Amino acid sequence: MFDTTWGADCMAENSGSLPDALGVVWAYGTGTPGIPWSAEQKARFAHGHVYVIDQGFGSKGPFDADEFDLEARAWTVPELVDVAAARAERHWSTRIYCSKIPYGMMMGALSAAGLLHVPVFFRIADWSLNEPQARATLGGNVYAKQWASPSSNPDTILPGTKLTLAEANVDLNVVRLMNTGW
Repeated sequence: MFDTTWGADCMAENSGSLPDALGVVWAYGTGTPGIPWSAEQKARFAHGHVYVIDQGFGSKGPFDADEFDLEARAWTVPELVDVAAARAERHWSTRIYCSKIPYGMMMGALSAAGLLHVPVFFRIADWSLNEPQARATLGGNVYAKQWASPSSNPDTILPGTKLTLAEANVDLNVVRLMNTGW
């Protein structure tokens, strides 16, 4: 087995709900107003891991984020195949956030493009799991699992606070502590 920690993601306007002692924070770098985090908001968590998410809206390209959002109104599978290929040319790994079905589609597209050898890691959303189940699904190219959100688990307490996920408007993730090539 491997070591894990917990992490959280939220829009900029909710970042004040996050406790200081987080293992991992996913901060939006792109999106419509109110979603991207400021440099000051990200600096608050400089002691841990801050991964910048690119939702596609207002993107500056494949090299200005740590993770790419594969879902409706964000990046598409063909676009992310191109991102993974471009990053691989620089010997950079790629992280992708998605749910189970897009994960399968992305793996098929990487295979079809001859890119299965390229380091691509996934944070997969699956709100049907509890925390122990989410931890058990980590491994291979799955480095994190988002298992709780304000809508799926509204009464779950945000660790390190007295707030529920609904009150904080924060998603919870379990994260495998591993080197993903950065």
